Formats: sequence, C-alpha cells, structure tokens
Amino acid sequence: SKSTIFGMHHCSNTVATLKAAADSMVDLQGKMGEQMMDVKTAMESMQSEAAAMQVKFGNAGDPGASDLLQSAKVFAGELEAAHGVASQVDVKMSELKTSADGVAKAKSAEEVGKAEDLTKEIAATTLKAEDSIEEMEGLMESITKAAAAAQDAEGAAKQYLSLMYFVDQEKKDLPSTCTGTAAEKPIVATIDGCARACDGDIHECVGFSFFPLEGRQQVPEGLCFLMSKFKTATYYTGCNGQHEFNKCYAKLSKFESTSIAPKADGTCENCLKEVTKADRCFGAAGQLQQQGGQ
Repeated sequence: SKSTIFGMHHCSNTVATLKAAADSMVDLQGKMGEQMMDVKTAMESMQSEAAAMQVKFGNAGDPGASDLLQSAKVFAGELEAAHGVASQVDVKMSELKTSADGVAKAKSAEEVGKAEDLTKEIAATTLKAEDSIEEMEGLMESITKAAAAAQDAEGAAKQYLSLMYFVDQEKKDLPSTCTGTAAEKPIVATIDGCARACDGDIHECVGFSFFPLEGRQQVPEGLCFLMSKFKTATYYTGCNGQHEFNKCYAKLSKFESTSIAPKADGTCENCLKEVTKADRCFGAAGQLQQQGGQ
C-alpha cells in the first residue's frame, strides 16, 4: 500500500539524516580535538613557567613582575576552563557517535522516534562544539597571531631597545621588568617573535616585558607581555651580567629622542610613574641573589 511505501521511505530518510548529522559531528570533533591540543600545550606551558617565575620575582621583592606573571596564570586558568568544557562536549560526541552507529535501520515507529531524537541531540551537541571551538579560538587569538608572526620574525627585535635606554642610558644593559597597560593576552615567543607580535598590533603596542623560560638563556624563548602603555620599571644591579635578556623592551619608533624618566610635576603623559633600583638579582625559584654573590 501507499502508506507502507511512505513509511519505508520515511524510515530510510530518518536513518540517512541521522548518519549525515553524525558524520558532520565527527568532522567537527576532529577540528575541536586539534584545537584542544593547542590549548592544552599553551595552558600547561604558561601555567608552569609563570608559577615558577612568580616565586622568583616575589622573593626578589618585585610586585610588578609578580602581578604580570599572575595575569599569565589567570589566562592559563581561562584556557584550562575552556579546555574542560570542550572535553565534556568531546565525550558526549563520542557517546552519540556510538549510539548513531547502532541505528542501522529504523523499522518501527518507536525506532524512528528514537532515531529522530538522536538526530536532534547530535545537532544540539554539534552547536555546543561550535561554541566551544569559537571560545578556544578567541582565547588563543593572541597566541595564534604570535605564532604566525614568528614565521617571519628574524631581526624584528632590532627595532626595540631596553626601556631603561629611555630612562638612563647607562642602565640599558641591566635586567629589568615593567608594568603597564596590557595590549594583548600573554604569549610565549622568542624576543623577535614578541617584537613582531607587537609590530602587528600597530595602533596599540609600544613594547613588551620579556621573561626567558628556564634553561633557554642562549636563544631565549619566554613569556611575553605586550604593553600599550608603560607605568613603572624596576632594574637590577646585582645580576653580574646574567639574565641579559630579561628586560622590558620599548619600540624605538615610539620613544626615539625622548626621555621617559619620571617627572615630578606629572606633566609628561608617556613618562614612567616610578623607576625602582633593585641592588640584587632574581635567582632560581626560592632563591634571592644579593649583589656580589650568587
């Protein structure tokens, strides 16, 4: 009868629709999985490095640097939260794929109903996955841009000088830290990579504070905080030539032929509010290095 033929056609369409929805979901699951790996790598690197450095600079009595490193830990926490949400969606997608694979045919009205419900659940979960991917991409934007910029970054740092050069040229080679207004989320990159990332944010970024990763002093890669405005600086006189790359760097084109040393009358908008001399050095985590000794 016509009704029987229609019913068979409806069953066939229901299974086909379910299979198409499941295939689409699995494709998206693959994309989300790649994004999750990138987020996990960034999260773990930033969290562990920032935590170790925060102890080091906390012991050295540098609250400004500690606050910057805390912001990296907070950002790592945001990445971790987004990764956690994606992980839950990923588990749900795998469960739904298994359920969909179990529906080879839908003969009865009950089976058709279950297949249709499963298709709706797959569609809803696919939307959640899209939202999760969008959130992770948004959080990773500064890191992704920095990675892309780093492909063509060699020599970019030549357009940047130590911030202390614009305060007191005799102090330009000393390790330094700085605080200010963040232009982007923290990133991990080489000095050239940080410089190129700052170049890419042409209307905002005026420089960056760079913290080399442990054991990466020769060709340093480090935590990088892009700044749209500098507020304070601390320079270290007790490092005896060590930690030469641990500096705040300012874009030459923004500060050339100017001094940003603090002005007592407060009339200089781009000047630092405070510069602190630290007659010591920052050592390994839990170790304070005094001048004249390690």
